[in-house]
Amino acid sequence: MGIFVAAFRFFLQLVGFIVLCVLAVQKIKQGETSAGFVVLAGVALCVVLSASYYVMRWRREDAQSGAGKSARTEIVRVEESANYAHSAASVWALIRPAETAVEFGHAVRAFTVPGTPKGVGEQQCFIAHNGAVSILEVVEEEVGRSATTRRVFPPDCSTSSTFLVEDLGPSCNFIYTVEIEVPAVAARHTRIAQRLHMLSYLTNIGDALDQKSDATRAVVTPE
Repeated sequence: MGIFVAAFRFFLQLVGFIVLCVLAVQKIKQGETSAGFVVLAGVALCVVLSASYYVMRWRREDAQSGAGKSARTEIVRVEESANYAHSAASVWALIRPAETAVEFGHAVRAFTVPGTPKGVGEQQCFIAHNGAVSILEVVEEEVGRSATTRRVFPPDCSTSSTFLVEDLGPSCNFIYTVEIEVPAVAARHTRIAQRLHMLSYLTNIGDALDQKSDATRAVVTPE
């Protein structure tokens, strides 16, 4: 209905301009040159004002549409896994402490927030290389097998991470899942960046486990 009204209004304006132009031409032909040019000048002014109105309206609607798109959010879920030729206990012992982030180069300082409980309710603070601070809280935990954390600071977006260690006897499977709520326009970029970060993290875990295993064998192997 709105489109029909707008089209009809534009049609009436166009007809009005044509009628005024015809009137101006007739005035000029009748020798009323001044009056004819005054009418033409009025028509030109109306055309400019009408064009300005439609351009401003189009820009306003486009801006509102863009704002609406940026306001919409999307839950980005990324899951990656890796199999390690190490026990589930050794993987859990490596990933569970907050300080692991420093060992992997993901933070310059990481620690459990004093006063928070061990396990569910525990908060871990991470200070990045650029000085940014983030705090995660453990919301679920099955010791030795799985843990889920959510970011409590900064509170600008909802983020949760789940670590699951599946015991396969002499080896284990580690599954890392992240869910982030981001503006819909940033969903694709976030998914790519998060996947690269997670793959790097899984690789770091494997390298650290291999290094610890080699160091242990070097200590126990007689000369």
